[in-house]
Amino acid sequence: MNREIREDVCSGLHGLHEMILRLSDSRNRYIADKEKMRASYERRLIQTEAKHAAALRSLSETTQATQKEILDAIKGHTGKPKPRDTSFSISSRASRRT
Repeated sequence: MNREIREDVCSGLHGLHEMILRLSDSRNRYIADKEKMRASYERRLIQTEAKHAAALRSLSETTQATQKEILDAIKGHTGKPKPRDTSFSISSRASRRT
């Protein structure tokens, strides 16, 4: 009977040891997968930041160019009023009523 108990205990310890090894492997795979996901996330974040920075630079350049065009147009304006259309006068309106 003593021998049977010893064999049962050894068998149980062996099963427990295998379970601990599987859990350890599973934990290591989880940690490795988590690191891969973190690296992938950081890589995507860097790519997104670079894309947004490029878009912001482009928008800034476009805005500056537009602002320069507007300022040049304002500077080129002589300040003289546009000539009025004198083809339509009060006398022509009065003659149409009659």
